[in-house]
Amino acid sequence: MAVTLKDVARLAGTDITSVSNTLRQSPRAAELRPETRERILEAARRLGYRRNAFAASMRTGENKTVAVISSYENLAININAHKVLSGILQEASELKYGIKIYPDRELPKRIDEILGEQIRHVICMSVEQPERLELALLCRMNQLRLAYVSEAAQDEFPAVNIDNYNIAGKVAHCLAEHGHRRIALLCPPHRYHYIVRRHDGFLAG
Repeated sequence: MAVTLKDVARLAGTDITSVSNTLRQSPRAAELRPETRERILEAARRLGYRRNAFAASMRTGENKTVAVISSYENLAININAHKVLSGILQEASELKYGIKIYPDRELPKRIDEILGEQIRHVICMSVEQPERLELALLCRMNQLRLAYVSEAAQDEFPAVNIDNYNIAGKVAHCLAEHGHRRIALLCPPHRYHYIVRRHDGFLAG
């Protein structure tokens, strides 16, 4: 039979609210005396208590999962996308969050699925501007927290990116310092923001 908060509270000699706050690392747990928190944690360890994350999400209305939206094709062939996803996995694990990956097609349907799972945090790895704009609109309408990986911020939603402008400038400047005067940039069409920033940084450098 599963161990309950009531069982832990009984062994620790305290109330269920204090046990709940301590085990889910609520800010209110700081109001308890350190020895009380330690007694609760020791009782939970002795009883083998395991927190039911699904039940918690049903109570709080928030699932400790991050939705990652990306092109499956990009994940399959892009080594940088693999590294980004690995970084997201590592950080989510350290913060005790899970991740769930969704394709960047049929975004209204994807958002319905995310809302159905009570997920509130979204990371967009898609670099296609139409998808990024549509996702911003959908997240705003549904009060979801959204952050982009790469490219530029979209309205109130931030983006995490490398400084393409300064990197390209430093590369060009380094070549010039070594005496090169005929420096070319192999630049694809300016379809994405990061390409434009690298081009501008190269010219400045």
